[in-house]
Amino acid sequence: MNNTSSGPTNTWYAKKRRGQLTAATLMLIIFIPMAVAMFVYYTGVGMPAGTINKGVLLQQPVNFGNFLLNNTQHQTWNIEEQKSKWRWLIIGKNGCDARCEEQLYITRQAHIRLGEKAGRVERIFLVPDSTLQQGVAESLQRDHPHMTLLTLSGTEFQQLMIALGQQLPSTVNPEASIFLMDPEAWLMMAYQDSHQGGDLLDDIKRMLKLSYED
Repeated sequence: MNNTSSGPTNTWYAKKRRGQLTAATLMLIIFIPMAVAMFVYYTGVGMPAGTINKGVLLQQPVNFGNFLLNNTQHQTWNIEEQKSKWRWLIIGKNGCDARCEEQLYITRQAHIRLGEKAGRVERIFLVPDSTLQQGVAESLQRDHPHMTLLTLSGTEFQQLMIALGQQLPSTVNPEASIFLMDPEAWLMMAYQDSHQGGDLLDDIKRMLKLSYED
């Protein structure tokens, strides 16, 4: 009698166990490649000889998702609700000056050159909310239709710049830089005026190759 009653129970537990193992395996398949990519990129261990990052690594990544972001319609923009992507962050201020226009051009061309992988990358243009004039916003959206425009309050914008500046060499101005952001919203690398579009392209291609694709 005991053997008969325990049979279905054992079968149920065995199925439950297999289901848990399957779920755990799928989670590992998703997250291990990303962890390996970040480890290789930050330590250089396992990276082929002669391949190094072109951008300036932040001493410690800065979490972009910790800031209260808004879109141009003054609606909250939560990065956790967005599709997981690698992102370039272009910093704007007082509209878009010549340096800003050059950065937008460089990132747009690099994005185009990604070809079929372009969908895994997004460009974000960020400004303090008080400086994004309507005419500037419309011009940017016309010339860069696939770029996301975001704003921060003046106080939060300065907090972000301070946080980035603390993790960069003193020679790097965060307000004049382009940043590479991983799919978990960590700003990890900066590009200065001396960097070319090919530098951004080389780094992002390497990260796309090393990381998991949804």
